[in-house]
Amino acid sequence: MTSKNEPNKFDRTKGIGGSDATKIVAGEWRDLYLEKKDLKESDDLSFVLPVQLGIYTEPFNRDWFAAHNDGLYVKESEDVLYHKDYDYIYANLDGFVLDDNFKKQGVFEAKHVHPFTKDETLLEKYYGQIQHYMMVTKLPRAWLSVLFGNSKYKAFVIEKDKKFQDKLLNAERRFWQHIQEEDEPPVHVDIDEIGGLHD
Repeated sequence: MTSKNEPNKFDRTKGIGGSDATKIVAGEWRDLYLEKKDLKESDDLSFVLPVQLGIYTEPFNRDWFAAHNDGLYVKESEDVLYHKDYDYIYANLDGFVLDDNFKKQGVFEAKHVHPFTKDETLLEKYYGQIQHYMMVTKLPRAWLSVLFGNSKYKAFVIEKDKKFQDKLLNAERRFWQHIQEEDEPPVHVDIDEIGGLHD
Protein backbone atom coordinates (compact mmCIF):
# COMPACT_ATOMS: atom_id res chain seq x y z
CA MET A 1 0.00 0.00 0.00
CA THR A 2 1.21 3.45 -0.80
CA SER A 3 0.71 7.04 0.17
CA LYS A 4 1.74 10.27 -1.48
CA ASN A 5 3.58 11.02 1.75
CA GLU A 6 5.86 7.99 1.62
CA PRO A 7 9.39 8.78 2.89
CA ASN A 8 10.97 7.53 -0.34
CA LYS A 9 8.91 10.04 -2.33
CA PHE A 10 9.32 13.07 -0.08
CA ASP A 11 11.21 13.60 3.16
CA ARG A 12 8.62 15.08 5.51
CA THR A 13 11.29 15.73 8.18
CA LYS A 14 12.64 18.62 6.07
CA GLY A 15 9.69 20.93 6.48
CA ILE A 16 6.13 21.64 7.58
CA GLY A 17 3.27 20.30 5.44
CA GLY A 18 -0.51 20.34 5.69
CA SER A 19 -0.88 17.42 8.08
CA ASP A 20 1.83 18.99 10.26
CA ALA A 21 -0.21 22.20 10.33
CA THR A 22 -3.10 20.17 11.74
CA LYS A 23 -0.87 19.00 14.60
CA ILE A 24 0.53 22.48 15.22
CA VAL A 25 -2.99 23.93 15.45
CA ALA A 26 -4.01 21.07 17.77
CA GLY A 27 -1.05 21.96 20.00
CA GLU A 28 0.75 18.62 19.55
CA TRP A 29 4.17 20.24 19.27
CA ARG A 30 6.34 17.78 21.17
CA ASP A 31 5.08 14.73 19.26
CA LEU A 32 5.63 16.54 15.97
CA TYR A 33 9.07 17.70 17.07
CA LEU A 34 10.10 14.15 17.92
CA GLU A 35 8.87 12.94 14.51
CA LYS A 36 10.75 15.69 12.64
CA LYS A 37 13.96 14.96 14.55
CA ASP A 38 13.63 11.22 13.87
CA LEU A 39 13.38 10.56 17.60
CA LYS A 40 9.99 8.94 17.20
CA GLU A 41 8.66 6.86 14.34
CA SER A 42 5.79 8.37 12.40
CA ASP A 43 2.60 6.37 12.60
CA ASP A 44 2.51 3.55 10.06
CA LEU A 45 -0.64 4.26 8.07
CA SER A 46 -0.24 1.31 5.69
CA PHE A 47 -3.07 -0.66 7.26
CA VAL A 48 -5.20 2.17 8.64
CA LEU A 49 -8.37 1.61 6.64
CA PRO A 50 -9.78 5.18 6.59
CA VAL A 51 -6.41 6.57 5.44
CA GLN A 52 -5.98 3.98 2.69
CA LEU A 53 -9.59 4.38 1.56
CA GLY A 54 -8.94 8.11 1.27
CA ILE A 55 -5.92 7.46 -0.94
CA TYR A 56 -7.63 4.93 -3.17
CA THR A 57 -10.85 6.91 -3.54
CA GLU A 58 -9.08 10.19 -4.31
CA PRO A 59 -9.37 9.87 -8.14
CA PHE A 60 -13.07 9.01 -7.76
CA ASN A 61 -13.50 11.94 -5.38
CA ARG A 62 -12.05 14.34 -7.97
CA ASP A 63 -14.36 13.01 -10.69
CA TRP A 64 -17.40 13.09 -8.40
CA PHE A 65 -16.68 16.68 -7.41
CA ALA A 66 -16.45 17.78 -11.06
CA ALA A 67 -19.65 15.92 -11.94
CA HIS A 68 -21.56 17.75 -9.20
CA ASN A 69 -20.12 21.25 -9.69
CA ASP A 70 -20.94 22.71 -13.10
CA GLY A 71 -18.11 24.73 -14.59
CA LEU A 72 -15.51 23.45 -12.14
CA TYR A 73 -12.82 20.87 -12.76
CA VAL A 74 -9.99 19.40 -10.75
CA LYS A 75 -6.41 19.23 -11.92
CA GLU A 76 -4.23 16.82 -9.98
CA SER A 77 -1.14 18.40 -8.46
CA GLU A 78 2.05 16.40 -9.01
CA ASP A 79 4.57 18.83 -7.53
CA VAL A 80 5.35 19.78 -3.97
CA LEU A 81 4.82 23.54 -3.62
CA TYR A 82 6.73 25.84 -1.28
CA HIS A 83 5.93 29.09 0.52
CA LYS A 84 7.53 32.03 -1.30
CA ASP A 85 9.29 33.29 1.85
CA TYR A 86 9.93 30.10 3.83
CA ASP A 87 11.42 27.12 2.02
CA TYR A 88 10.54 24.74 4.87
CA ILE A 89 6.80 25.37 4.54
CA TYR A 90 5.33 23.22 1.78
CA ALA A 91 2.07 21.92 0.35
CA ASN A 92 1.44 18.49 -1.15
CA LEU A 93 -1.99 19.10 -2.68
CA ASP A 94 -4.68 16.72 -3.87
CA GLY A 95 -5.34 19.18 -6.69
CA PHE A 96 -6.46 22.59 -7.93
CA VAL A 97 -10.02 23.59 -8.75
CA LEU A 98 -10.20 25.15 -12.22
CA ASP A 99 -12.96 27.06 -13.98
CA ASP A 100 -14.15 26.76 -17.61
CA ASN A 101 -11.14 28.78 -18.74
CA PHE A 102 -8.77 26.48 -16.82
CA LYS A 103 -7.94 29.28 -14.40
CA LYS A 104 -7.14 28.24 -10.84
CA GLN A 105 -9.99 29.07 -8.48
CA GLY A 106 -8.74 27.36 -5.34
CA VAL A 107 -7.29 24.34 -3.60
CA PHE A 108 -8.92 20.91 -3.83
CA GLU A 109 -8.68 18.60 -0.82
CA ALA A 110 -10.27 15.13 -0.83
CA LYS A 111 -11.29 13.26 2.33
CA HIS A 112 -13.04 9.96 3.03
CA VAL A 113 -14.44 9.92 6.56
CA HIS A 114 -16.71 7.96 8.88
CA PRO A 115 -20.36 8.14 7.72
CA PHE A 116 -21.49 9.73 10.99
CA THR A 117 -18.82 12.45 11.12
CA LYS A 118 -20.41 15.82 11.90
CA ASP A 119 -19.76 18.72 9.55
CA GLU A 120 -18.48 21.00 12.29
CA THR A 121 -16.08 18.32 13.60
CA LEU A 122 -14.73 17.77 10.11
CA LEU A 123 -14.26 21.47 9.37
CA GLU A 124 -12.58 22.11 12.70
CA LYS A 125 -10.19 19.18 12.29
CA TYR A 126 -8.99 20.14 8.81
CA TYR A 127 -9.21 23.93 9.05
CA GLY A 128 -5.50 24.34 9.78
CA GLN A 129 -4.49 22.06 6.91
CA ILE A 130 -6.76 23.85 4.43
CA GLN A 131 -5.62 27.34 5.51
CA HIS A 132 -2.00 26.14 5.31
CA TYR A 133 -2.53 25.09 1.69
CA MET A 134 -4.14 28.43 0.80
CA MET A 135 -1.30 30.24 2.55
CA VAL A 136 1.31 28.42 0.46
CA THR A 137 -0.53 28.69 -2.86
CA LYS A 138 -1.87 32.23 -2.29
CA LEU A 139 -5.28 31.04 -3.51
CA PRO A 140 -8.40 32.70 -2.07
CA ARG A 141 -10.47 29.60 -1.30
CA ALA A 142 -10.47 25.83 -1.03
CA TRP A 143 -12.95 23.05 -1.64
CA LEU A 144 -13.01 20.25 0.92
CA SER A 145 -14.56 17.35 -0.98
CA VAL A 146 -15.78 14.68 1.41
CA LEU A 147 -17.10 11.15 1.02
CA PHE A 148 -18.94 10.11 4.18
CA GLY A 149 -18.57 6.33 4.19
CA ASN A 150 -20.52 5.11 1.16
CA SER A 151 -23.73 6.98 1.90
CA LYS A 152 -23.21 10.73 1.59
CA TYR A 153 -21.14 13.32 -0.25
CA LYS A 154 -20.53 17.00 0.49
CA ALA A 155 -18.20 19.70 -0.80
CA PHE A 156 -17.41 22.55 1.58
CA VAL A 157 -16.11 25.89 0.32
CA ILE A 158 -13.62 27.42 2.75
CA GLU A 159 -12.52 31.01 2.22
CA LYS A 160 -9.10 32.40 2.99
CA ASP A 161 -8.88 33.46 6.65
CA LYS A 162 -6.13 36.09 6.68
CA LYS A 163 -6.10 36.51 10.45
CA PHE A 164 -5.90 32.76 11.05
CA GLN A 165 -3.20 32.36 8.38
CA ASP A 166 -1.16 35.09 10.06
CA LYS A 167 -1.41 33.24 13.38
CA LEU A 168 -0.65 29.89 11.71
CA LEU A 169 2.41 31.23 9.90
CA ASN A 170 3.78 32.67 13.14
CA ALA A 171 3.17 29.33 14.91
CA GLU A 172 4.90 27.39 12.12
CA ARG A 173 7.89 29.75 12.25
CA ARG A 174 8.09 29.33 16.02
CA PHE A 175 7.84 25.55 15.73
CA TRP A 176 10.61 25.44 13.13
CA GLN A 177 12.87 27.45 15.44
CA HIS A 178 12.60 24.55 17.88
CA ILE A 179 13.73 22.21 15.10
CA GLN A 180 16.66 24.40 14.06
CA GLU A 181 17.81 25.03 17.62
CA GLU A 182 17.16 21.44 18.74
CA ASP A 183 15.05 22.83 21.53
CA GLU A 184 12.32 20.37 22.47
CA PRO A 185 8.99 22.23 22.86
CA PRO A 186 6.38 21.62 25.57
CA VAL A 187 3.97 18.71 25.17
CA HIS A 188 1.18 21.13 24.26
CA VAL A 189 1.35 24.64 22.81
CA ASP A 190 -1.73 26.85 22.39
CA ILE A 191 -1.27 28.84 19.18
CA ASP A 192 -3.84 31.38 20.38
CA GLU A 193 -1.34 32.38 23.08
CA ILE A 194 1.40 32.90 20.46
CA GLY A 195 -0.66 35.31 18.39
CA GLY A 196 -0.02 36.43 14.84
CA LEU A 197 2.96 38.02 13.14
CA HIS A 198 1.27 41.43 13.24
CA ASP A 199 -0.24 41.35 16.73
